[in-house]
Amino acid sequence: MIEDEVKVDDFCRQTVLHRLATMIYHIRNRIKYNLTRIEFKFKTAKAYFARDHKVKPRSDTK
Repeated sequence: MIEDEVKVDDFCRQTVLHRLATMIYHIRNRIKYNLTRIEFKFKTAKAYFARDHKVKPRSDTK
């Protein structure tokens, strides 16, 4: 009985340690995903604005 409790406690401890160890990677991946979505939305909005307002490409050769 006590042996089973020790095994459960050890399993819980290992699970918590694993979650803590991998948490930084989950957070990093979430940030990358959100940045990609924001970048896509910005490019899409920029394209729609250019289309709707007939903006000509800027010439940097002046």
